[in-house]
Amino acid sequence: MNINDIPYNQLLGIQNTDNDLYLLKLDENTKYHNHIQSIHAAALFSLAEATAAKFLLMNFHEFEGNAIPLLRKSEIKFKKPTPGPVYSKAILLEESIENISTTLREKSKALLKIQVQLFNNQEETIMFGDFEWFVSLK
Repeated sequence: MNINDIPYNQLLGIQNTDNDLYLLKLDENTKYHNHIQSIHAAALFSLAEATAAKFLLMNFHEFEGNAIPLLRKSEIKFKKPTPGPVYSKAILLEESIENISTTLREKSKALLKIQVQLFNNQEETIMFGDFEWFVSLK
């Protein structure tokens, strides 16, 4: 699966980035703007959620097509408004990829937490959040 093929992500214009430091991006575009001409919180949240999903696909590809990942909980903090573009990064919290893979193989389900950071062109953090996923195997 490709995150960019999901209709909602296509609607928003979420894209891969050519910059190896980041996973996804949302270009500068007034269609994302809120009342202060910065990117709306909902668009930022969507980019962050898509980034967490892409991180899952990249790091747990052995389960692709056999796993059902569902976002269970998120906690986010907005730090700085920006008109765009916005870039994203993700890391796994609390567990290792190997441990989660083992849990999935043995129990056919796992909980994991991914932290996502969003950055502006000046590489300043504009939002960060923790996304807890419940993953079960079919």
